[in-house]
This record gives sequence, C-alpha cells and structure tokens, in this order.
Amino acid sequence: MSENTNEKEQYPEKLCDFVVYMDLSYNGQEDKLVPKGNGKCTGNYFSGMEVISRVVTKFHEAFKENGSRTLLLMFGMQVKAFKSSVEEFLANLQHISKVVDYTILETHHSRPAPTCNLLMPNSFREYTDFADTLPIITALDWAKQLQSLVVPPPNVCFSLNLAALHYELKSKSIQIGAPCQSETLVRYNQFLPPRRLWSVDSETLAE
Repeated sequence: MSENTNEKEQYPEKLCDFVVYMDLSYNGQEDKLVPKGNGKCTGNYFSGMEVISRVVTKFHEAFKENGSRTLLLMFGMQVKAFKSSVEEFLANLQHISKVVDYTILETHHSRPAPTCNLLMPNSFREYTDFADTLPIITALDWAKQLQSLVVPPPNVCFSLNLAALHYELKSKSIQIGAPCQSETLVRYNQFLPPRRLWSVDSETLAE
C-alpha cells in the first residue's frame, strides 16, 4: 500500500466481498519489498510449487487443530517466468486449493519493468517481454480448470492493480526500450486510455 491509497474512493468495499491490502515497504539495501512491522528472514526461503504445496498442507493441519474455523485461510502466489507444463502446475495447485479457503493468483505488475514501456492497469492479456507476471487470461483459464478438477470446487481469485504506470525517461530519446529514470503509479481516472504518453524532462509527449 502506498501513502496515496488513503482516499475513500480508492477503497472498493461496496463492489467486493473481500478487500486484501498488501502492506509493503521498500528495502533499499536489499532492493526488494518487505512486509512492514514483520520480522525479516534472510537466507532461507521456499521455492518450487511442490515445496509450497507441502508447507501449505502442514499449515492447514495446524490451523485446523488449533485455530477457530471462523477464520479463513487465504493463499496468494505470484508465478514468475512460468516454464512448467500446465498439467504439472495444476496438479500442484490442486493440492493447495484443497486445503485453503481462497487461492489467489497474483497477476498484477509488482516490480519495475526493464524498459520504459507504458502499461495500462493490469493489462497483461498475453505474455510479454516487458513483464514476468501472469496475463489475466492465463489466470482465468487455470481458475476454470480447477473448478472441474477439485471437489468441492475451490474459490480461486486473481489480483488487480487499479493504476497505470507513468515513466520518466533518463534522456530525451523517446525510442522504445530507452532507459527509465523513475516510474510512478497514476490513478486510472487520471489516465487517458486512447493515448500513449512519455515524459521527457518537463515536456510531455503524446502519440
């Protein structure tokens, strides 16, 4: 959550059953986002769908024995540089979705892109060299397949980023792939969908 998300019109409670805010801060020394107020774990991390599946299953067992079932267990994950077969991925995802109440596929942009490429809100409808997150159509396809593979059908969601990205170029070049100086989030209602904008110093260029 950024400091700019404290205005009521940005909180869509009336349109959603659940609103989950990922409260993160930027760690400049390690060049990554970390949870605010949480203990920091370095040097140890889980990787791989099979490992994650086992961890979530064990957590579910402990949660069921010691926790109140009025609480809901929600598991969100971001799949980067997807290389496994769909069958292999879905097989592991089935095990996870069976032991949690909600499975969230994170499809929103979460890190700076390698080149200065203007992005519409959560616009990854297909694979692209400019992002390493899942396109929405893939997340929807996986959710649909899980509905037929898991009994009872699981609750599968995907995340949205309701903002556009505005880039500032380091130089006066407006060529695609030019290096960026910075990127900022812009409200969707302040963004003009039919136009592509570049900011060069104090000058804004439109196409």
